[in-house]
Amino acid sequence: MKNHARSQKSEVRGQKSESVLYHLSSVVCFLSSVLFAAMTLYPQLTFAEDRQTDLTEAMKQSIVYLETSFYGYEQSQPWRHKNLSENWACACAVGEYELLTTAWNVANLAFVKALRYGQNEFISAKIKVIDYECNLCLIELDPNALSEPLKPLIFSEDYQKGAEVDFYWLSSDNHLYNGRGYLDRATVQKTNTSYEKRLHYIVANTSHHTGAGQVYCVGSPSNAGSRSKPAVGGPIGIACWANENKEAGLIPAETINRFLAAVSDNKSGFIEDEASLSLSKLEAGSPSLEFPGRASIPASTTLNVRLTKYEGFGSVGCTTSELLDPAMRSFLKMPTTLKNGAYVTDVYNLGTASGVLKKADVILAIDAKPLNSYGQFMHPKYEWLDFNYLITSKPVGQTVLFELWRDGKKIHLGAEVKSFKASEMLVPYHEYDQQPEYIITGGFILQKLTREYLARWGDDWTGKVTPHLYHYYRDFAFKPTSVRNNIVILSYVLPAEINLGYSDLRQIVVKKFNGMTIRNIADILTAQKLNPESSYDVIEFEMDNPVVVIPREQLPAADMFISKRYGIQKLLNIN
Repeated sequence: MKNHARSQKSEVRGQKSESVLYHLSSVVCFLSSVLFAAMTLYPQLTFAEDRQTDLTEAMKQSIVYLETSFYGYEQSQPWRHKNLSENWACACAVGEYELLTTAWNVANLAFVKALRYGQNEFISAKIKVIDYECNLCLIELDPNALSEPLKPLIFSEDYQKGAEVDFYWLSSDNHLYNGRGYLDRATVQKTNTSYEKRLHYIVANTSHHTGAGQVYCVGSPSNAGSRSKPAVGGPIGIACWANENKEAGLIPAETINRFLAAVSDNKSGFIEDEASLSLSKLEAGSPSLEFPGRASIPASTTLNVRLTKYEGFGSVGCTTSELLDPAMRSFLKMPTTLKNGAYVTDVYNLGTASGVLKKADVILAIDAKPLNSYGQFMHPKYEWLDFNYLITSKPVGQTVLFELWRDGKKIHLGAEVKSFKASEMLVPYHEYDQQPEYIITGGFILQKLTREYLARWGDDWTGKVTPHLYHYYRDFAFKPTSVRNNIVILSYVLPAEINLGYSDLRQIVVKKFNGMTIRNIADILTAQKLNPESSYDVIEFEMDNPVVVIPREQLPAADMFISKRYGIQKLLNIN
């Protein structure tokens, strides 16, 4: 029995030894695998670290920190400034003494100064050109305040969908930071400064919240190449917005390069007979500027100049909707074999093709690029894009060709590429950098209707504003006429003895003043001088609102009282 028990113990010990040896061999194999993987990955990790170091070093003399101060006006009290506010933004060098940032970063700007890497003193700066529709701004630095010129970046138009991207910005404490994401897609969408739809790159899974002009790069940033032939890799755009889903929107390289080329096209301040000299039109990306009787000048040359008129790029003069319903296509007498095309729902009085297109047209193609039923075309690089791109990417003055279905047949029409300013709209989309227009007479606050005025109702303002005012914005904003190019409203009434009984009137549209039909707010000044024999100013409104009668004899004293009581230094502002 004892021998049997001893034999069992020996067997157990043997099994334990084998188990230990097995586990030891497993551990050794695991460690060997880890070691091998580390040795395999080490060169790649080292390369990535070196690449990141190279990227950061290359950006140090090209990325700039901006400190901005901006102001604004109270829409409900247009005579009153908002408190001066401070903010920061990122900019990048596109010339030895020129910076590029977003227009949003410098909207309503009061003051801007720049800080470059390795220099403790701020540098004075000024806006040179700003385009709110492109959402881009060119800033000029004081050359005497820089220890050495900046190194301009050349933006690459090489689009690598799915590529890993790095982005960079300089902080106020002079540290250069970076983050990462990947290039997800290209799309055409509304800019955050305008009514325009422009091309954007969308970067996903960003490591930091961007949107203040940070520079995004694919591969190594390079100073090689030129505006006419950008390098492959390098900077691909600047950040203009970000959301909570770790996405960032970029103004892409091609938009930036077109903007810079258009600005360069208008550099002419060094020519004595500037007013009589016509600059030759340049193709976007032309490597030089041509002046009659003078040597050509490289577009990248930094010149001490002032700019002539910057005309920008095309604006779309219509709205469209998808055309999927077979019954609608049949109603339009379209053959069953014709399955493409977008339906024109409205035509503006402003913008490209506003005088060419008609409501109920079907846009089949633009510049020989067929549109699908959603109004999209196949771009060779970006895939499906909204047709707006075909117009907004063209400089003003060029021609765009439309293939249309109209009145049961195909037709071909050409249109000049046009742009327009927000101030030309019946209801301006924005009024950056200027005080709202208003006139106060007898406590009645007469104002020009703008989108910014309506937006003071906050989030979801479209459902909160007076329906009649929203109707003008929604249906007629892009339709000014010679009969009416502004909507003038009575915003509200400042209580005073001269306006007793009218205090409940607010947000109603002025129709006539002293019998004169009001086309714009400046007409009020003319109308006040009419009917000098009358003892009253008479204001009539739309929608059968009560007529206002103001005793002229009491006006001077009443206006003086209102100015003093409500702290209003200026009773009118007409731009």
